[in-house]
Amino acid sequence: MSSSLGKSASHIFLRDKNFYYRKALPPELHDKIGINEIKTSLENSNIKDARSLFSCLNLQMIRAGVAGVCIS
Repeated sequence: MSSSLGKSASHIFLRDKNFYYRKALPPELHDKIGINEIKTSLENSNIKDARSLFSCLNLQMIRAGVAGVCIS
């Protein structure tokens, strides 16, 4: 596996052989929903697949208005 995750590295991380998506939420949402970030398993151990899943999930977050624009 490559040690470089590319531009999406700050939002994708590897734990227990699976990649996870992690994205900080805007401060104005912290009190409203009670969390500071979204963190979920991409349920994949392949970096290429994880990047694709990341892009889809990140786009959903942008459309929902809870994430800044950061498309890899």
